[in-house]
Amino acid sequence: MLASVAAILVAADALGIVVSHLRGGYHRMSIFNVDQGGNAPAYYFAVLILLLAGLLAVVSTARRAAGERDRPYWTGLAVLALCFSVDEAVGIHDRLAEYAGRILRIPVAVWTYAWVAPYAALMIIVVVIYFRFFMSLRRRIRFLMGLAFAVYVAGAIVAESIGGYFARTMSMRSAPYQLMTTLEWALEVAGVLVAIYAVMTYIDEELGGLELRTGSSG
Repeated sequence: MLASVAAILVAADALGIVVSHLRGGYHRMSIFNVDQGGNAPAYYFAVLILLLAGLLAVVSTARRAAGERDRPYWTGLAVLALCFSVDEAVGIHDRLAEYAGRILRIPVAVWTYAWVAPYAALMIIVVVIYFRFFMSLRRRIRFLMGLAFAVYVAGAIVAESIGGYFARTMSMRSAPYQLMTTLEWALEVAGVLVAIYAVMTYIDEELGGLELRTGSSG
């Protein structure tokens, strides 16, 4: 269901870009534009990451109750996902980049993607901190977590950097740039979806699933 919604949003944005450029224009449909905030894709992605944060918090709580030493790692991932969710909903990194760009008088095509470098540095720090924890996971969970991270980074850093190149050498109105932003968003969403599946698999296999109880027993 979640993947189907993402596929519809990606298809709608890509179709809008193609139709617009075939007609000689460059405007995307605002409601489906994955390169701007305050619309359907932005809120969907924010909720998606929030769901991931919630699942990670569930694992953290369960590991704490069991007295396991890896509980801080799960808590850290939950907090990180929560921060990403807030950023996606509010667009904090975009606003900071815009503010810094205006103060330093940097062209918009440059400051829009200036945050990629510190973002990549953050990813490296996370990898270093979590490497031992990552290797301690069971093979299947480790594979899914690694795949989720790789796909997300492919969108957030690789596709983002290519999009920045198109923005500088062509324009932010060009079809290659706009389609690259769609691909970037699709990869980021796919990474989060795989991460959700990985955590749900962990909950099912390692924690015996989730049992929701209402009311009083006995």
